[in-house]
Amino acid sequence: MTVVDVLKAWQQQENRAAGSRKSGGTTGASSRALSGEGEGAGAGQGSRSFSSLSASEAAVWRGLLIRHGLGTADDKTIERLAEAIRRPGAEVALALAGLRRKGWVQAVRKGFGEHLIRIPLGCAEEGLAEGFSGFGGMTAEIAEADLQEPASEARGLQADLFAALLALSKEPAAVTARGTLAKRTLAKLEKRLRVDPLALRAVGFAYVHCDVYSESVALVLDILLREGLVRQEAGRLSPVKERVARWLGESERFRAARLYEDWRSLCLPLFPAWLQLAVLLLERQQAGEWVRVFDLTAVLKRAGAISCCASRAEGENDAELPGEELARRWLRPLASLGWLETGRTRDGEPAVRWPLSMWGPQEESEPSAASGRAHFYVQPDFEIIVPPGLPLETRWRLETLAERKVADVVSIYSLSRDSCTSALRAGWKGGDLLAFLREHAYSGLPESVERMLAHWTGGEQVGEKGLEEDSLLFPDGTGGEARSSVTGRSGEEACPGTFRLLIQPNRGQEELAVSIPVYEELFPGWREVPAAWLRECRPCHLSTRVEIARQAVSWRASLLLRSADGSRERTLHPLGVVQQEGEWIAIGYSADESSVREPLSAWSSIQLLLPPRQ
Repeated sequence: MTVVDVLKAWQQQENRAAGSRKSGGTTGASSRALSGEGEGAGAGQGSRSFSSLSASEAAVWRGLLIRHGLGTADDKTIERLAEAIRRPGAEVALALAGLRRKGWVQAVRKGFGEHLIRIPLGCAEEGLAEGFSGFGGMTAEIAEADLQEPASEARGLQADLFAALLALSKEPAAVTARGTLAKRTLAKLEKRLRVDPLALRAVGFAYVHCDVYSESVALVLDILLREGLVRQEAGRLSPVKERVARWLGESERFRAARLYEDWRSLCLPLFPAWLQLAVLLLERQQAGEWVRVFDLTAVLKRAGAISCCASRAEGENDAELPGEELARRWLRPLASLGWLETGRTRDGEPAVRWPLSMWGPQEESEPSAASGRAHFYVQPDFEIIVPPGLPLETRWRLETLAERKVADVVSIYSLSRDSCTSALRAGWKGGDLLAFLREHAYSGLPESVERMLAHWTGGEQVGEKGLEEDSLLFPDGTGGEARSSVTGRSGEEACPGTFRLLIQPNRGQEELAVSIPVYEELFPGWREVPAAWLRECRPCHLSTRVEIARQAVSWRASLLLRSADGSRERTLHPLGVVQQEGEWIAIGYSADESSVREPLSAWSSIQLLLPPRQ
């Protein structure tokens, strides 16, 4: 299973949830933007296939993705693309119209009227799978025995979000008049977070209050606010209990999928095209299988995505190699966020893999079904050992009745009279507390521990509502009724968080262009030119040759030139016609030359070549 598979599964779940609500939710809109819905999507969605593209369309789409990734391309950029792939501009323009019609590219209009072309993310993902033989051929996976340094498992972003929510639930954070956390509160929060701010800094994202918050704090606060998990009121930042209850009950892999997609949407616009492709290529690798970083960049080089790289062997000692930039700007941040594992081969080469526990197959049918991992070990000395993977909902409840001693991949808690007394004051019933520990203790409660807990808690029986109620998440009385009524992430009415710390890349008020140009709009007046110009390569006067060449430049079409005796012939894609020392010269490029200067007087026959109508 790959990250792409997990993201699709999560998106399908989000779409089903959106479909059960009224139409027009945010999730549907974001889903369409992600997968490329919009103009031309009617023909493309569900049946879009790379094999349906013509040779010209496929070549133009590949060239656009390789050179510009997910960025936008203006008219000048498209002209340079035509030269780079050695195809006439007329053919490229017609191919782009076809690609728009089939849903493989979008045209957007800036506020000042400029039209730009871009490839939607969903189309790029599909195209990598179907249309790029050059992106195959990854080196065989690395066996664990071939690793010199085993993977180190980071706590990750989910753990930091959990730690921040837990701290805010115990003590809401004071907010200054400037709108930032008070220094004392901020210092406490920073101590709880484990995501490395230096690793995130390499991405280069912008955020407000950068003089106050580190990158990791800004990311955590942004997510908490945007997801509606916290709200600011009366000068304090506190959890929205029903939203937190819902978030804790989600599956780890779907929480990871949503967070990863948000992180990716923030980062990709900041990356060059080749790095964007590296991100998408890495997502297609199977979870649990090691891949050399060198192999990733080698595949991109073979496909032409990395055409010119600085090399230390060439004397540029301060240059950064592609593999190093990939590791610095994407792999290390992912590892710090807990979504990727890193290691080194015996040869010292860096290697990465997607953790199988997070991105691998999931057998449970219910998103929150993780009963097989919802256990911990209760020791006779009242210590509780928590292995990795304990569901956050279970861990949250444990935090309310035991004192945490060690917070790491394996955490350690301690039960005491004081912790049990605090739990009872917060709303736990003694019987509920004992029943919770019995349910989740892997080998049962030691008899001595159970006897002492019954003494500390007064031996109360399980309450009428039982263990399934959300009141145990927040024992002060906030019930599960609110949780069940909360809509999903897309329900703006249930999400009080609207302020964002992270600054999203600005697309400049873009809107989708509705109309797709037809043949007559691409080549205005083509019916009015003499039919002989288009029909055959025929002899004509020099002045007519110049006129035909100028028309070819206007349409970005091609010219077929032939010598008087018919022994020589060539096709030219002209960019201009100039007169130098009395000689008319067509300047452009051809299929096999990047720069061509052809005196029109050297040829007797000429033909104007337009791409065939589709």
